[in-house]
Amino acid sequence: MDNHNNNSAFRDLTREWETVARSPRAARALAEWSSAEPTLAGISSLADLGKRPSNDVLSALLRIGDDLALRAFLQAMLPGLVGVTRMGLEKQWIGHGRIWRHPHELNAQLLELTWTWISRHAGKPPAWPASCLVAHLVHTVTYEAKMDRRERGHLTTFELVDHDRVGDLSAERAGIVGAMQLVCDAVEAGALPLSYAQLIYSIRIRRDGYQEVSERTGRSVDALKQVCRRAEAKLTPFIEQAA
Repeated sequence: MDNHNNNSAFRDLTREWETVARSPRAARALAEWSSAEPTLAGISSLADLGKRPSNDVLSALLRIGDDLALRAFLQAMLPGLVGVTRMGLEKQWIGHGRIWRHPHELNAQLLELTWTWISRHAGKPPAWPASCLVAHLVHTVTYEAKMDRRERGHLTTFELVDHDRVGDLSAERAGIVGAMQLVCDAVEAGALPLSYAQLIYSIRIRRDGYQEVSERTGRSVDALKQVCRRAEAKLTPFIEQAA
């Protein structure tokens, strides 16, 4: 995969920061911060913050806690976010049928998680903010990838049930046909709401990522996962009957 495309959101933020960090507003802010946070006194420009800032500098930015300081903290942490995305690629958590279909989906979630974490710790930084944030991100995405793997395993039978009944079709195509027939049977029997069927079709049959469906429907990823679990429970009797 092209690393430039994978990290395009981070690159866009960096380009934006190059302009913001050299603005008169940034220079004035840094001068004001230095009087309250002596650690920042040795920094000539906010543009220098991307060069592996110390723990004391990161803590000072969180203590200041205004919009520009928090944006500076985010910029300093972007290499850590890139590292988490790289880990996701190496562990094959990203791809067709996975919770993150494309790297940019994981990037977007990492940025959202980071802003939430930063907002929660503004004014009261933890002892080691960089390590604390990266550990939080790794823990969160590892848990979500584990849950996604478990949920994908729930419908293995559902996706393969009609392989032996569909003549010359490939195994993959036969599984899709069988799965769609099960969903239709459940809807016609009144056991599965149409909205549940539409979600099952998107997530389990088309293999759209949760993040992609979330953006399309306006529902949170957690809410979509809960609906998927309820839909799978309603499909269980039909799976057992067809097996």
